[in-house]
Amino acid sequence: MVVSLKTVNTNSSNWAGNMKEHINKLGKEDSVLINGLEPTKVLDIRVQPGGKALAESALKEFAGSKGVILKVTEFDPILIVH
Repeated sequence: MVVSLKTVNTNSSNWAGNMKEHINKLGKEDSVLINGLEPTKVLDIRVQPGGKALAESALKEFAGSKGVILKVTEFDPILIVH
């Protein structure tokens, strides 16, 4: 399995296009072989709270059509106190 991990802000204007470009590249990547076989390709994206449904609806079908498994997780903002 090959995993590409990205963070995405679904509030930005061009996030979906950027992720589709990345999915295309990941789906076409054939230079990585494991034991002579093409691995399963996973795009694991982390989105801000409330962004998961939008990311899944915009990318899941597209990723599947390119042979890429999409995993979307919302991250919790972390408060760092010095």
